[in-house]
Parts: sequence; structure tokens; C-alpha cells
Amino acid sequence: MTDPAPAGSPAGWRRRLIRVTALIAVALLLVSVPWLWTTVSARGHVYSAADAPTADVVIVLGTAVTENGQRPGIRLAGRLETAAELVHSGRARVVLVSGDGGGTSGDDPAAMAAHLTGQLGVDPQRVVADPHGLDTYDSCLRARDGTSTGSNGP
Repeated sequence: MTDPAPAGSPAGWRRRLIRVTALIAVALLLVSVPWLWTTVSARGHVYSAADAPTADVVIVLGTAVTENGQRPGIRLAGRLETAAELVHSGRARVVLVSGDGGGTSGDDPAAMAAHLTGQLGVDPQRVVADPHGLDTYDSCLRARDGTSTGSNGP
């Protein structure tokens, strides 16, 4: 049996390069699988606001709020604008805003409701807040079961 090539030799560097390349490939694959699964499974279920089917309730899941928890971040503002557009066009009757009501970054549902009613002109009676929305799965379960503890709403 021959000894492996020393680390400083050209054969040793090649082996090291192959290992690093393989690790990078595996890491990229692991990162890409959830994205690919989401993209494939969402086909046929993603709509523009103009083409969205009508629904009684639109759920806006929380994400980062800014300025001491008083304003939605850019991503969240986009979600809220789409929800407001759906309500104004008659494609949705109620907006359920779900997020962490007592988080360190602020009260997500309160900031979302304030943005919808203040900046986007949604009737406060059409906004229901779920301050217990710590994760998407539980938010959806509560919405399905009608157990979202909301303020406002019809």
C-alpha cells in the first residue's frame, strides 16, 4: 500500500480541492432543495393581485417591523399592500394579520393593522389581528379553526 501524497504536494492539493469542491456542492444542494421544493409545489398557486381568486380571508404573515416596532419592513409592507389591494378590489373581505404580539422587535400585528388602516385605507372593521402568530403553521391552524384571537373584525 502506498502512502498518501504529502499535503504540500500537487496530488495533496488536488485531493484537498476535490474535498472542498464536494463540500461546497453538498452545501449548495442542501440550501437549494427547500427553495426548489417551494417553487415546484407553488406552481399554479401563485397569483398577481389582479388574478387572485376571491376569498373571505387573506392572511398576512408577519416578518420584521422597524422603527421600534411601529412600521412594517419592506417585505412586510409589500405583503400588506397586496392584501389592501385585494380588499379594495373586492377579492377579499377580511385581512388576518398574524405575528408576534409581544416580540422584542415590537408588536407585529399592531404595526400591520396600523399600516393597513392608516396608510393603505383599509376599514378597521376588516382587519383582524392574531398576536400569537409565532410560526406559520400555528397561524394557519388558528385561522382554519377560527381560534385566532383577534381585535376588530367582522
